[in-house]
Amino acid sequence: MPRGLLVLTAIMITLVSGCSNSPGPIVGKWRDEGDEGDQITAEFRDDGTMSAQGGSLGCIGTFKAEKQQRTYRAILDCGTSRGASTCIVSSDGKHLTVTTPDGRRGDYTRVPD
Repeated sequence: MPRGLLVLTAIMITLVSGCSNSPGPIVGKWRDEGDEGDQITAEFRDDGTMSAQGGSLGCIGTFKAEKQQRTYRAILDCGTSRGASTCIVSSDGKHLTVTTPDGRRGDYTRVPD
C-alpha cells in the first residue's frame, strides 16, 4: 500500500471523538503532493462523508470538526484496513495536513472546482 494512502487511512479513522457537526473549510477535493504514480485524491462532502482513491484502492469514511479551528478527525475504511487521522486545513484553505496517531504525515493540495 502506498505511504500516502496509509497516512490518509490512519487519518480518517481518528475523526470520531470530541467533534462538532460543522464540515467547514475541509469540504472539497484534495490531492496528495506525492509522486505522480502514487497520488491519492480525497473528497470531503457537506454531509460528513468522504472518499479516497489512489492506484487500485478505493476507501470510504467519515469526518467531523474538532474544537480547534480548521481541525478535523477522519475515519477511513479501505476494506482490508481501517484507520483514523487528524486533518488540519491551512489558514488560506489551500493545503491539508493529515497526521496519523503514530505520527506519519501526508500533505494535500486543494483541487480547484
